[in-house]
Amino acid sequence: MKLWDARSSECVNTWEAHEDKVWAMDTVQDGVQVLSGGGDGRVVVWDDCTEEDTQEAAAAEAARLHQEQEMLNALDDGRVLEAARIAFALRQPGRLLRVVQQVVAGGCVEESARVLGSIVQGVCLVGVLRVCVGCVCVCEGGCSCCWYLYSHPHAITYTTT
Repeated sequence: MKLWDARSSECVNTWEAHEDKVWAMDTVQDGVQVLSGGGDGRVVVWDDCTEEDTQEAAAAEAARLHQEQEMLNALDDGRVLEAARIAFALRQPGRLLRVVQQVVAGGCVEESARVLGSIVQGVCLVGVLRVCVGCVCVCEGGCSCCWYLYSHPHAITYTTT
């Protein structure tokens, strides 16, 4: 079953429940349910969940905005690990890049590597370095980005993909 926008003539949503064409459709008097009958011999009852979906989307957006504000507060307070974890959760690489740049700008390579390792536990660290710091080598410890990782493998938990 498809929902079409009459003004734009575009399909807004598609729901699949029949294994063959839909041959009949009717609404229940309250307008909250639609019945469809298909060539597969099944009658399907569809519930209108528009209001619930709208409320869920609004709640998800409010939670995202709250997390975003928490991330900005953490950045302003210098809590880089918390800010980075929130940026990962929000899937915002630009904000994560700001966090990583703030850590690297501190100057101490060992401390930067330790903090970066804490940020990306369980994530491909080489991939994060390539994206966020610009390290594009596979030098096994020959550059400033990688030397600490390879010389102190027990200090940082990371996985490769």
